Order: sequence, then structure tokens, then C-alpha cells
Amino acid sequence: MSHLPVDILLKLVRIALGLKDDAVFPSDVNWKDVMELSVEQGMAALAADGLQKVYETAPDQITSLGIPSNKSIKYDWFGTTLNYEIKYEEHERLISELSSLFEQNGIKTMVFKGLGIARYYPIPSHRATGDIDVFLFYKGAEADKLVNESFCAKVKHNEDKHSVFKFHGVSVENHATFVNVVEFPYSADVERFLEDQASMAPVSIVGGANVYLPTVMMDAVFLPSHIAGHFVYGGLSLKQMVDWAVFVSRFGREIDWKTVERLSRTAGSFRFFRVLNGIIIDHFGVDAICLPPWDRDPEMEERVWKDFISFPPDSVGGSKLHRAARYLSSRWKYKLVFRENFILTFFRRAWASFRGHYLPNSRSVWEREKTRLDSVFE
Repeated sequence: MSHLPVDILLKLVRIALGLKDDAVFPSDVNWKDVMELSVEQGMAALAADGLQKVYETAPDQITSLGIPSNKSIKYDWFGTTLNYEIKYEEHERLISELSSLFEQNGIKTMVFKGLGIARYYPIPSHRATGDIDVFLFYKGAEADKLVNESFCAKVKHNEDKHSVFKFHGVSVENHATFVNVVEFPYSADVERFLEDQASMAPVSIVGGANVYLPTVMMDAVFLPSHIAGHFVYGGLSLKQMVDWAVFVSRFGREIDWKTVERLSRTAGSFRFFRVLNGIIIDHFGVDAICLPPWDRDPEMEERVWKDFISFPPDSVGGSKLHRAARYLSSRWKYKLVFRENFILTFFRRAWASFRGHYLPNSRSVWEREKTRLDSVFE
């Protein structure tokens, strides 16, 4: 029987994270495929950690199976891990520099997703880095102006929830909101909850700078919501699934799951949250005791999992026609995640795209944010 690379990769990840697995491998593994998939999915460092644990605890496996059989694969794996560590240190330095600049100008910086979730990993620098996501406590417009004046950074406005600029070559998403309440009005309660939690965010020192990080409940609501959006629109990777598994394994018994259920029902994503929890139990080794006793949906779990591990080339890019076709073919996913009318959302997305590209006077996320806050606090 041939074993899928994703099965072997997940086994290495479970070993690395200590999520109940053994170091016994089948004899027909194509290690080159496993290594390439780990790089593609942002899991190379965790796979290398799992491999190192096999070296340390089950040397007989190395002898009998040659894990990995080709030395160049092993060197590539550990070389990629070193690259992860270098990039993580670079991100910490950039976050420190950016936060210091903002703090000098009376702006507090919250960092979430990347560095925010990496701190829960056994070795934080072994979570692959991506963009830097910040929330600046309603001073995002001031921050955009500041980085433009200080670093000649060109700020891009073509999203409903954040602006984007490059900081020393790294993309920074400056969030007005955590979820897209323009496109998904039923997520308004989720957004209010996340902003309330942000106001209680603990401060941490990163490279000598004050940086605010999400509360446990903020991550408990945001992370699965973020995964749900990627599931519908493309770009979902193993890294995001592992984020949830790592977080729940550590904090599952501290989470107020009744609040998570209430908010996800309001937004329409509760069924997807149930499926996601079932998947991390069955495929990522998370102990069910860390999760609420929600009813399982085995049929939908299998459908979502099969769709996920097919790893289709459906990233968020592509031509407008391709993206429209991909969206229209994802109706079953949409119904699993959102309450809004499917066709109405299609036209909302089309309008947002048109506005962002062709109507410069109405594309600013901060103008829309001002309108939203005026309505919230009036």
C-alpha cells in the first residue's frame, strides 16, 4: 500500500508537537515527496523536528527504513529549518522597529496571526513566517501616513479590512477590522467581540519594544474564523490547521466554548467549527478532552478533509474570470461558513474589486472605518 505524503508529513508533525503518535513508519515512503510537501505547506521545520525526535528515540527506524534514505533530502530539510529561524528573527526585528516608531507617535501596536500564534509552538521560530498583521487601535490611518513619510513606503488600499505596505521588503497588513464586516454583515458581533478582546490584550516585549498580543479568547474566536475564510476562498494550508491544533492543545480547557459557539452561530460558521474540531482530533492528534462535546458530523468532516488534502491549485490569485468561477463552484463551502446570501456576496465582492481598482476616491479603508465607527459609537 502506498502512503500519501500528507499522511507521513502529519505523522512527523504530530511527533514534533507531542500529539500522540509513535515513530513507526511504513517502508514505502517517498521522502522526497514528503519533504517537498512540507516546504510547500510551511511545515518543513516541524517535519524536521519530528524527524529529529525519530533519530533520538527510534534509531532502529533509521537503520531499517533509511529515514530519509537520501542524505541530500535530510540536509535540505534542516537547511530550510535554519532559513525559517533566520526569517523569524528578521520578523521580530521588523516588528520591534515598527512598534517603536508607532509608540513614539502615540500608537499602540497589536501583532496577531504570525508572531501572535508562533509563541504557542514548542519552538516559535519553527512556524513559517508570512505577512505581518497589525491592529493599531483605530490609528491605522495615522500609521499609514507615518510609514509613508518616514520610509517612503507606498500604502495600498484595495481591501475592505486593511491597508498594505512593504516594510524592509516584508508585507504588513494594517487592519481596520479583524473580519470583513463590509462583505459579511452577520460577522459584526464577532468583530465587536474581537475588538473588545483587543482592548484587554497583554503587552509583551519584542526586541525592546512594547507589542500587544491577542488574548486566549480572541484567538479562540479569530483563528477558526480565519481558517473558515481561507477554506471558502482558497489559500488554506496545513500551517493554519496546525495553528489551531497547537492552540487548542494548549488552551482548550481554558476556552469559553459557549461564547465561541454563540458567536459562530451568529456568523453562520458553527457547523464548520464543529467539522474543524473533528478534523484536528482525527488527523492532528488533538485530545478530545481539549474540545467541547459538540456533535460530530463525520460525513462533512470527510468531505472537507478530502477537499483539503487534494491541495488544488486554487490560491487567492488568478484572473478575475478564474476567481469568479472558483467562487461559484464553492457554494457548498460558503453555506458551511457564512449566513449571507451567496449571490449577494458575489456582487459585494465584485463591487469591492471594482472600487479598489477604479474608484480611487472611495477605496480608502480608513474612510470606511470612520463611517463604521461613527455608526457603532453614535
